[in-house]
Amino acid sequence: MKPFVLLPLAILMCACQTADTSRTHSSVGSTSTTPTAVVSALRLAYRTYDGSQYGLAVANADGSKVVKLSGPNFVHPDLIRFVQSRNRRWAAWADGGDLRVAASSTLSSASTVATSSKPVSVLAVSDDGETIVYEILTPIGPEAFTSELYVEHLHDRSIKLLRTLAGSFITCLGDGAFDVTAQRLIAVGCGSGQAAGLLILNASDGSIISEDDKFFAWPGQWAFASDLKTVWLVVDGTTESDIVRYDTATRTREVLYRSPVWRQSDGSIAPNLAGPVLLAPDESELVFSRYAQGAVPEVLELPSAGGTSTMIFKSTTFGGLLSWYPNRYVAISVDNSTPTQRIRLIEPLTKTLTAVDTGAGYVEFLAWVTA
Repeated sequence: MKPFVLLPLAILMCACQTADTSRTHSSVGSTSTTPTAVVSALRLAYRTYDGSQYGLAVANADGSKVVKLSGPNFVHPDLIRFVQSRNRRWAAWADGGDLRVAASSTLSSASTVATSSKPVSVLAVSDDGETIVYEILTPIGPEAFTSELYVEHLHDRSIKLLRTLAGSFITCLGDGAFDVTAQRLIAVGCGSGQAAGLLILNASDGSIISEDDKFFAWPGQWAFASDLKTVWLVVDGTTESDIVRYDTATRTREVLYRSPVWRQSDGSIAPNLAGPVLLAPDESELVFSRYAQGAVPEVLELPSAGGTSTMIFKSTTFGGLLSWYPNRYVAISVDNSTPTQRIRLIEPLTKTLTAVDTGAGYVEFLAWVTA
């Protein structure tokens, strides 16, 4: 496996279930099943590329009503974050050196709430759109940064420096989320590779409420409960990859699912649970992907409290997990054999598929937008 290269603005045990590789599944949500009609009511934010310029846009799932959200100073898509509030009514993103915030129903009328000549990364926006936490990064060498963490209250545009991250261990934060009242912030500390720790901070003064550095997980592989009491993550070990449930109060860890790793042709370990673990909107279910050696990629659903996993998709066309849609669907990416339909929605109970029209300029899914 190739070593992980840090992109700071993008990232900015007990009883367990063992993976059963002996089961066979026929036509499990595979793309050989004819997708149903496009769901035009869906609306998505995504990164674009027109052959010379990257951008950020939002559009209906049938390709209509496209709104461009990026300006001429928009940076490479690996160097931005598009963040939504938990209720999906507010969104924030970096457009060049401008930090922009808007109601999801009026993204084209976004307000610029901060401007910096340095890279800006958004961590979280509150459900009422009133509070936003972001960091400004200062490059200090190749792939090396220090960062300053800020909170801004939009009603009076007051800005407060919460914390400076300049240690040898944690130099930036990523995968962040507010609790429901925006009083606490949970975030994955990052340094020069894998996640360096999990922090819970007071969102008013930046003081550390809890800190745990005993993790071995990649950025982008975490999910947080709305009350911040529980965290789910993918943990990569030398012999297995695990789906772990972590209690932030007691710091106990429970393995909910385990799958043995395998080695690539060069002898390096290939974690077969690579990719995000997605938490359902009602927090009752998890979805994750599995890449078994020599097998067809699978998407599995698992109760968030633990239990028996269920395969909901299996196909060689699978490209990666994207997001739960606010209701019942799980969005995945598929290969580009149909370039303008590179997203499928899986209905977990019936395993039926729905194609989403992603348009010619689509590069990467960012979020569902609730109008």
